[in-house]
Amino acid sequence: MPYRLNDLDVSVALKDDPYDIFIAELVNPSGQTVGYSSNVTNDGSFSPTPSYGLTANLYAVNPVGGQWSLIVDWFNPVSGFELSEPFTGTIQFNQVNVTSNLPNHARFETGSTQTFNVNVKNTGSAPEAFFVDPRLNQNETISLLDQNLVVPGPTPTMTLPLPAGLTFPYYFVPSHTSQLQASITGSAPVTFDLEYFPGDPDISPGVNSRWTTTGSINGDSANVTLNEPEVSPGLWLLNPDEIGPYSASGAPSVTANANLNAVTQAFDPTMTSLTGDFWSAVEGLTNVFAPVYLASGASAIIPVTINVSSTRGSRVQGTLYVDDYALGSLSGYSWPNADELAAIPYSYTVSH
Repeated sequence: MPYRLNDLDVSVALKDDPYDIFIAELVNPSGQTVGYSSNVTNDGSFSPTPSYGLTANLYAVNPVGGQWSLIVDWFNPVSGFELSEPFTGTIQFNQVNVTSNLPNHARFETGSTQTFNVNVKNTGSAPEAFFVDPRLNQNETISLLDQNLVVPGPTPTMTLPLPAGLTFPYYFVPSHTSQLQASITGSAPVTFDLEYFPGDPDISPGVNSRWTTTGSINGDSANVTLNEPEVSPGLWLLNPDEIGPYSASGAPSVTANANLNAVTQAFDPTMTSLTGDFWSAVEGLTNVFAPVYLASGASAIIPVTINVSSTRGSRVQGTLYVDDYALGSLSGYSWPNADELAAIPYSYTVSH
C-alpha cells in the first residue's frame, strides 16, 4: 500500500448472477476489518426490501501503509444451478468525491443555529445509501446495547446453557473504536468468546491471542479487553458458556450477566442531519436514520446543522465522516454495517 493516500477504493463484481449473495471485507495490516460491503443494497431502513446486484464497493479513509486483504464470503451458494461464479475486482485510490463548506476556525454565537452542505457523489459502480457521522476530536466510553431481542437490554441476563440458535447477545461496535471492554458474571464459573460476526477477531479471557488483549477468569466472573488502533466496526457477538467439569447429568442451569463497553471517538450531539447517523442510532443515542440513496454516478447535497450550545470562549473541534450503509443477509437475518468514504475536519469558537 502506498503512503499518504486520501482513500482506498475497492470493488468486486460478479459475472452474471446477482442472487449469488456475498459480503466483502477490507482488512487493514493490523487484521481489523475497516471496509465492509455487499451486493445486497437497500434504502437504509431497518426492515428493507433489498435489491440484488452484481457489484459491491468498499472504501477506507486515509489507509495506512502495509499489506491489506480483501475477503469475499459467499452466502449459501448451493442452489445447484451452477458450479462456479466468476468475478473480477478493481483497486483504485483517491476516487471519492465529497466536498463541503463546513466551518474552519469560524466564530459562532452561543445559542445560534448554523447550517452547512455536504456534497456527495457516488463514484462507485453500485448504488449506495449515504449518511454522515459527526464526531468530536476526543474519546468517550459508551455501554453498547445488546441487539438481540431474545436477551434484551444493555446488560442482558441469560440462563445457561443457552438454547440453540442466535440466542447469545450481540452488539454493534461503532467505527473509530480503539478499545472493547467485555465482561460476564454468573452464578457459577463462566467464560465467553467475543467475536466479530464475520469471523475475526475472536478472543476469550485468559487465552493467548494474536490481538492486543488483556483479561482473566476469576471464579464466577471473566473479562477481556481488546486494544487496537481501530477495532473492526459492525456486528460482534458475545457467546457465554459455563466452565466444567460437570456431573454425569450435564451442565447445571445458571444465570449470567454480560456487558460490553467501547472506547470510541465521541459523537457530536450538536451536529444533526436529515440522514441521521447509523452508528449513534443503533446505540439508542439518536432516533433518526434515513440515508440518501444514490445510483452509480448520482449526486446529492446533505444539509447538516450545528446547534451551538457550548459555553462562551470554548473551542469545538471535530470530524464529520461520510459513510455508506451496507446490508449483508443470510437465512432471513441482516448484518448491517457501514463503509467510510471521507473525513472532513471542522472547528469553531463560541463567542458572545
